[in-house]
Amino acid sequence: MTLMPQSKFFKTILISTSLMCAPSLSYSQATPEAKDHLAACQESLTKKDYTSAIMHCQEVLQRNSGSAQAYNNIGLAYAASDDLIFAMRNLDQAIALDPQKAEYYINRAAIEIRLDEGEQAHNDYGKAIELAPNNASYYYDRGILFQRQTLIEAAMADFNKAVELDPKFAPPYKELAKFDYAKGEVNQALPYANKFLEAQPDDPEVLTIRGKMYRLKHDQKEQG
Repeated sequence: MTLMPQSKFFKTILISTSLMCAPSLSYSQATPEAKDHLAACQESLTKKDYTSAIMHCQEVLQRNSGSAQAYNNIGLAYAASDDLIFAMRNLDQAIALDPQKAEYYINRAAIEIRLDEGEQAHNDYGKAIELAPNNASYYYDRGILFQRQTLIEAAMADFNKAVELDPKFAPPYKELAKFDYAKGEVNQALPYANKFLEAQPDDPEVLTIRGKMYRLKHDQKEQG
């Protein structure tokens, strides 16, 4: 599970030295009880019951102290509850236990952005893309960060890479449409807007932009 948008609960729970040194264990190596608690933790995250999610994943760690997924899920719960320091601690531990899991870097990057740690977020997006180079959403997420930092060319390169990898992935089309429209390149922007609206037909911003582009094309036709 990747990071969702965000209790000050369980602040007394600290990562012990023994847990930090524990080897990462795969799901198949976990005890049946640990698997049950991990499933309950993930269900609680889906239901936005973050207190319950943390409790269940702590139960997982009691039975399988090397569960990177449990630390990741606890990190998600803390992040969703705006407890970013504890979220970072748990994502750090998840990555230490399973450094080949791209999803964990994406989750940590999302927290780093909220902490205004843009350089660290870039590093984590880069690592995630290195591990999963065909994941369109990772390029899109990094593109959004580039865009916020006004690194427009880098952002557009990532958005284009995202649609190249997955033409059905809609979000990058919105950013490409907005960018080309702002440059006055209506003929390029309009197909992007139409492609995005195929997936999200009620988006007010893109509907407005598309309407303006149609009017502009109509006026140009009338004048010419």
